[in-house]
Amino acid sequence: MAENLIDVVGVSKYFGKDQILEDINFSIEKGKTIALVGHNGCGKSTLLRMIAHLTTVSEGKIIHHKKWKITYIPERFPKSDFTAREYVMSMGMLDGLTKEEAKERGRFLFRQFFMDSMADKPMKYLSKGTLQKTAVIQALLTKADILLMDEPLSGQDVESQNIFMAMIQKYVNDGGSVVMSCHEKKLINRLADLVYEIKDRHLKQAVLEDTFLQEYDVLIFEREEESGGGTLPKEVKDAADMVEMNSFHIKIRSSAENSNQIIRLMLGAGFQLREMQNVQE
Repeated sequence: MAENLIDVVGVSKYFGKDQILEDINFSIEKGKTIALVGHNGCGKSTLLRMIAHLTTVSEGKIIHHKKWKITYIPERFPKSDFTAREYVMSMGMLDGLTKEEAKERGRFLFRQFFMDSMADKPMKYLSKGTLQKTAVIQALLTKADILLMDEPLSGQDVESQNIFMAMIQKYVNDGGSVVMSCHEKKLINRLADLVYEIKDRHLKQAVLEDTFLQEYDVLIFEREEESGGGTLPKEVKDAADMVEMNSFHIKIRSSAENSNQIIRLMLGAGFQLREMQNVQE
C-alpha cells in the first residue's frame, strides 16, 4: 500500500494580485519520483518552495504527515567564500555526521562527480554547473526523506548528468522520494513515476509524449585561455544544427544523439565546455 508523505490540498498562490497557481492537488509517495514540467514562469519553482516551507501558501494547505527531513536544491545556488568542500562538510556535520564521516563521504561524492580539482576553490568562483553539482553532493551526503530539486541537470556536463541520474535512482530505490522541476526528457524517462504539467495556473497529470514538441541540446564552449583555442572542426559544423560564434564563446545547437560526438571533437580542438542544456519546446 502506498504511503503518502505529503499531501498538497487545494493550494493556490498569489503574488500581490497576480495568481500564479490555482487549486493544486497531488500527493508525494514514499519511494516515488514526481516530475513537474511546464514553461518558464509557470510556477514550478514556487510550488517546490511552498512544499519546502520557503514561501507561504495563499490558499489551501500542505500536509506533512510526519516531520520529514527535506532537502531543497535550487536551480541557482548562492556563491560564497566557502570552498565547496568546506560547505559540504559543514552541512553534513549540521545534519549529524561526524567530521570524519562528512570528510570521507564528501571525498567519495566529489570524486564521483569529477570535482576533485574544484572542491577546494571558493564557491564564488565556480560555474553554475559546478555549484549545482555541489548542491547535489550536499543533498546526497546524508539521506533526506524527500529531495526537492529545481532543474537539477542545469549546467551539468553529460558525464555528471549520467552519474546524477544513477545516484538519484539508487536513492529512490532505497526508499527516498523526489519532486523535481525539469525539462530534460531523458531525466523524466529514466526517473519519473508521475509527470505533472503546470499550465494556465493548474496542475494536471501529463503524458510525456504530449508535453514536448521538439528536443535538442544547447552546448556553450569557451576557448582555452593559454592556447587561444583552436579552429572549429568541420565535423562539428556537419553534425550541428546551428553554430553561433563570438570572440569568447561558441554556442552549438544539436540533436541529443550528436552531442557526445560534438563535445569530444570540441575538447580535442582546444575548447572548454562551459554549459550544456537539454531543451524541449
